[in-house]
Amino acid sequence: MNEKLKNHNLKGYELKGIEPARLDVYRLSVSYGNYNALDNITFSINHGERVAVIGPNGAGKSTLFKALIGLISPFKGKILIHGQPLGYHFDCVAYIPQREEVDWMFPVTVRDVVQMGRYSKSLRFKRRFKQDDSSEVDDAMKQMDIYSLADRPIGDLSGGQQQRVFIARALAQRPHIFLMDEPFNGIDVITGDIIWDLLDKLKQESVTVLIATHDLNLASQRFDSVILINKEMISAGQSSKVFTKENLLKAYGQQIMHIGNSIITDQCCPREIK
Repeated sequence: MNEKLKNHNLKGYELKGIEPARLDVYRLSVSYGNYNALDNITFSINHGERVAVIGPNGAGKSTLFKALIGLISPFKGKILIHGQPLGYHFDCVAYIPQREEVDWMFPVTVRDVVQMGRYSKSLRFKRRFKQDDSSEVDDAMKQMDIYSLADRPIGDLSGGQQQRVFIARALAQRPHIFLMDEPFNGIDVITGDIIWDLLDKLKQESVTVLIATHDLNLASQRFDSVILINKEMISAGQSSKVFTKENLLKAYGQQIMHIGNSIITDQCCPREIK
């Protein structure tokens, strides 16, 4: 484990008397005009699980995450967190979007971005940004090894550093559930190691984590369970149950290949199988 992370206690994740961070989604459907992005999605995730959300491009993985934090309103279905409707617990879910969705030329520093993880708490309790908020921000930056970059504009950072900034923002929020959309895309090896060290630490602290990924082998090896979608629910559960030939063909069609024990998807150019 990264020594800088090892020495930090992920305090603040305790549930403080409320029910564990179980996530339940019932018959969730989302549309953009006449386009159905998600249709009748149902699953449950236990407190503290690490779950991979997989599916081809356009399957609705990002749409699902945005619905889970209220950025998109479903036209049908129900989302329960701690057994309560979405929004009941103000900031217990943190979302790390894909890097491509962020305007990296926006004139803010690393510290400015990480502080955003504390603003909702300040607004919620109608108080000013306090010393304990600053301490949480500093701690989050140190955990992700970006403290020395605090005054740098985010546009000056590498892809891996930018990813760590947004993860630090989520850490400063002290959520019970993390949603991470393709966090391993376009990053360096050091950042990948730091993220996995953090995920292992979050696992020890029983923080629920959902990660959208295209890497099926990673999903089968390093996650407690897998959710496979392609606009609709294909399968959910342990990878041995989800990664069947029937399920993969239903999700990916002719874009799926098996090479030895590895599963590879071709999401650029569907191949013709004769």
